[in-house]
Amino acid sequence: MSIAKKESNGVKTEAERENTPNTRVPSKERDQLGPKIIGEKVWCPFCNEYTQFIKSASAARVANISRRTIYRYIEEGLVFAVRVAGKSYRVCSSCLLKRVQ
Repeated sequence: MSIAKKESNGVKTEAERENTPNTRVPSKERDQLGPKIIGEKVWCPFCNEYTQFIKSASAARVANISRRTIYRYIEEGLVFAVRVAGKSYRVCSSCLLKRVQ
């Protein structure tokens, strides 16, 4: 028993378009998928701007505090951070500088 395939010229009919599920992600859900990246800068929802993200060790050196303090800030939600490659974090430099000042 074989199923005959419908030949198509690549143009969908109105009925086919209505039955096709919408694969686009709504804008509100898309914003929650992850950080937006433009060049070297990433969107920070805490600062509401594109800013540079730095490694947690570099952030500790810049702010002149310990790495454990950086991790505590991240856990408490005081700075925005993105987790990359396992346990490594990138911290929003603007959030950090606002917090330290």
